Amino acid sequence: ALEDLVHRDTMGRAAAAFRAQKLPLVGRVQADKVAAVLEHVMMSYMLDSAAVTAEKRQKYLSGAAPMEEYYPGWTDTKKFLRDVQEVVAPARRGSLSFEDLTRIIEEVNEHYGRWQDGECQALKQDLLKLEGPCPGRVELRSFYSSAVNDGMWQFSESMTYLRSMDTLDESEPGHPSVIAANYILGPSNCITSSKYYAQCCVDPCDGMMSKLEKALAAPAATPAAVEAAVEATLPQPVTSWDVLRLRLKES
Repeated sequence: ALEDLVHRDTMGRAAAAFRAQKLPLVGRVQADKVAAVLEHVMMSYMLDSAAVTAEKRQKYLSGAAPMEEYYPGWTDTKKFLRDVQEVVAPARRGSLSFEDLTRIIEEVNEHYGRWQDGECQALKQDLLKLEGPCPGRVELRSFYSSAVNDGMWQFSESMTYLRSMDTLDESEPGHPSVIAANYILGPSNCITSSKYYAQCCVDPCDGMMSKLEKALAAPAATPAAVEAAVEATLPQPVTSWDVLRLRLKES
């Protein structure tokens, strides 16, 4: 089962972190060593999702290169790790076992996506501040200018990459633009990953679709039923609802 594979992957990363910190897999680890283990595991997830060389990866994991160089949000991530540890296995217990550490890592994996989505929402707001005359679109020159002049290091993907991810709108010759929604949900914003899953920005449409499906509770529905379900389940009318309503009635 997938859960078993994920658990084995977690144990493997924990064991690698223990070896890197020269800690025994049997027995207990002093609480002051726990942070280094958790940070090593978290870095391994993050670096697996990045196109970094094996040499550079090892430098980050060993501390020879600061992780902030790769991921400026690393300080906040370390605080998140400490917070999870304090809930699952408080450091005041003095020492923790390998099993304790594995349990903490599994809890980190369980909650990191929602926690990291706060960064996604902030990134979305930063991107939409650059929105051009076309809603949901950011002119490519503004996108790159913000990376060079405003410190928005995230907005640096190549045109080739943006095009391959269906994020580049080239419908207007000479004026390419970035599709904001596609960019935020793209793989470049998947901060951590393993062989079996990736932690990416949460798609708000998933929750909306789940509510609609629950409200309709049928494989098919009339336009009137869909319209009623939308108005009953969405927290507020979407800005383009009038247009969407007309399309729905035309279907």
